[in-house]
Amino acid sequence: MIEWYGTPEELNVPKHDMELIEKWVEENKMELHEIYHFLHDHEMEGSKIIYGEQIEEARGDTRIISYEVYIIYDAAFIIRSEERQISGTNEIVKSSTRLGSLELPKVEGCKDCSNSKEQNKY
Repeated sequence: MIEWYGTPEELNVPKHDMELIEKWVEENKMELHEIYHFLHDHEMEGSKIIYGEQIEEARGDTRIISYEVYIIYDAAFIIRSEERQISGTNEIVKSSTRLGSLELPKVEGCKDCSNSKEQNKY
């Protein structure tokens, strides 16, 4: 389902996090299927947060790290996002890294999937 763009070491992501992401995707594939059709039908892009954490650093900065499924038209990616608010300023530094792509097959009995000639990729 997920095609990772590297090993945990290459992606700088703990192996445990990758395993949690894979488990979450498997457990939530019907929800992802519904989100995909909604976004696709409305020609929108969007993301679904898998999980995240807020870290208060010793020097006062706040970091928020999250893993998300990002869907745009017929493509879906696993993204790691990080936001860092610099202490004592209004500055927020954001970064995102694509960790892999996600592909789920058509769902049997789905009228929207049966109208499509190709597999839906998310």
